[in-house]
Amino acid sequence: MVEFTIEPRGRFSLASAQRFLGGFTPASGTFADDATRLTMAFPVDGWAGSAAAVVWQDGELIRGEAVLSSPDLSMEAVRGQVARTLSLDHDGTGWDEVGRRDPVIGRLQAEFDHLRPVCFYSPYEAAVQAIIGQRISMRQAARIKLGLAESGGATLEIGGQKLHAFALPDRLLEVTEAPGLNPEKMNRLHEVARAALDGRLDAARLRSLPFDDALASLREIRGIGEWSSQHVLLRGAGVADAVPLADPRARLAIKAAYDLPAEPDDAELTAIADGWRPFRMWGFVLIRLWHGRTEGGSLRHER
Repeated sequence: MVEFTIEPRGRFSLASAQRFLGGFTPASGTFADDATRLTMAFPVDGWAGSAAAVVWQDGELIRGEAVLSSPDLSMEAVRGQVARTLSLDHDGTGWDEVGRRDPVIGRLQAEFDHLRPVCFYSPYEAAVQAIIGQRISMRQAARIKLGLAESGGATLEIGGQKLHAFALPDRLLEVTEAPGLNPEKMNRLHEVARAALDGRLDAARLRSLPFDDALASLREIRGIGEWSSQHVLLRGAGVADAVPLADPRARLAIKAAYDLPAEPDDAELTAIADGWRPFRMWGFVLIRLWHGRTEGGSLRHER
């Protein structure tokens, strides 16, 4: 057991992240929540093994403990991955100012306790979820992904919780069939695993590239298209300031929130989001969350 701390820059509520995860179907089975503590398990960047971590909030600090499946793992890498998953690797001190500039965002910040996006544990897991989820429901995809974790991933216990980390890329390559996966999806998952082993799904690498170059690099992976590439980059690598133009649900949510006469085109969507810089992805997550849970209704004129 190794202890660690993360000091958020800007306001942060672990409770809001826990509430988000409770309604986020793709995360089903990958975490445990006992009201005050959040437990998670995941393959560690670099693929030398897996880790489980439990975190809790102590005033303004996030404290945690972790268990590692291998002595070759870096505790700093585990801490960094937890921080990235909770969007604590970004300086959020300007997020409140975005809400003051845009009343729609301000209302949602208040409603959702200044939620920061909760990301996938890695671009690798985001890509896996994108492939599995093609043409099936999110619930079906979550069950299939959990089955792969239970059969091929490390089982780790911490804080009284037992969780299955998803299969490491080299282990996923050994899987030739699994319930709910047709041969084409299995081939695509193998391509994702190879991309992870080659370093093409490294979060730091993707974040260092110009946005369009990162997307183009992701689209070279079999089965990763326009929407999936944005999903992997924004919610897998945790890019905070980008516009998901390929997400049709984002347009529906923006239309409802801002009481627009029609779904915004690329220019209008970008113009609205520009007011949220440098947290444009955070703004989209808030509005998508509100829209998904309330089925819309204008926020522009609410009192």
